[in-house]
Amino acid sequence: MNFNTFYSKNNGFFSFTREKASSFAKAIAEDFNPIHDPESSRFCVPGDLLFTLMLKEIGLYNKMSFKFSGMINEQHQLQLSQVENKISLIDNDKKTYLDLTKEGKIFKDEVIIDRIIDQYVKFSGKNFPEILVPIMQEHNVMISPDKPLVIYESMKIEFSDFSLLDKSLKLELSDSILEVKGKRAKERLIFNFICGNKTIGKGEKIMLLSGLRAFDINKLQKLIDQIVNKRNSYQQRISND
Repeated sequence: MNFNTFYSKNNGFFSFTREKASSFAKAIAEDFNPIHDPESSRFCVPGDLLFTLMLKEIGLYNKMSFKFSGMINEQHQLQLSQVENKISLIDNDKKTYLDLTKEGKIFKDEVIIDRIIDQYVKFSGKNFPEILVPIMQEHNVMISPDKPLVIYESMKIEFSDFSLLDKSLKLELSDSILEVKGKRAKERLIFNFICGNKTIGKGEKIMLLSGLRAFDINKLQKLIDQIVNKRNSYQQRISND
């Protein structure tokens, strides 16, 4: 998969189109959040596409922590700015949309990096409903079915020994945690990278939820059906092409 085709690079500036960003969300991440639809008035570029851009442009390091701090659309022109071990994705006004902190050695095997991207974004894109709904039910809370607000706060990955990486790499969920405080919550997804039967890396994704209310599966089911039906329809259309 040529992930570079989902963003444009011109004279050191990066940009996105609604169509390509939406295609990444659906075809790669299998993420059917309406906010990534090209026609959405609240359209934003998927955070996982920014993660992809950083790995493709910078490479992989032993430890990488990503902090998301703004929503990006097709009008943004972004560039990389580095100070010591921190690389930021900023606009012309120096506003930061993503901070990457890196540690350790660099690894630039494109095949392995593409495998990491593919495994991570597919896992990340299926947070709702597969992972989030069961843990919301466990805590008797849910996001708004009409205006769901789930924000990508941060994620991190860590590999101790790059020599253990190979093309069989896969990602497995280790734990899912929901920390509820009033009408807000923090969702933590803890995962491992596996090669063969050996854990060779780990990571964590953090999402912020707001507008929480008492869990009601009857009200939430409409949103679940909307996402699942969009996913199934898209996959059916692709298989027929």
